[in-house]
Amino acid sequence: MEAPLLAGEDGDYAAVKTWPKLQLVFWTETQKPWKIAEPIAFNTECQFRLNSVTVMFVGHSGDVELFGVSISLSVIDSFVFGFRERERERERDFY
Repeated sequence: MEAPLLAGEDGDYAAVKTWPKLQLVFWTETQKPWKIAEPIAFNTECQFRLNSVTVMFVGHSGDVELFGVSISLSVIDSFVFGFRERERERERDFY
């Protein structure tokens, strides 16, 4: 199990009185969101690259093939975005 997000006895950091301590606390706290954001950013980048490379390769086959793949990829992306939005609404209604 990982360490708790807050470090003090009462769940908070002790008062920061020096510049090095402030830098340490700031660095520690800015790393925490990246534990969540880094895989999301990596997934988004990979999806973008895969779609781009697919369109580039299919573009050499012909115009009709390029049109078909471009439309299918955009439809799939739209459906995925719609599913994500629906899940967010469900979570919002749940809480």
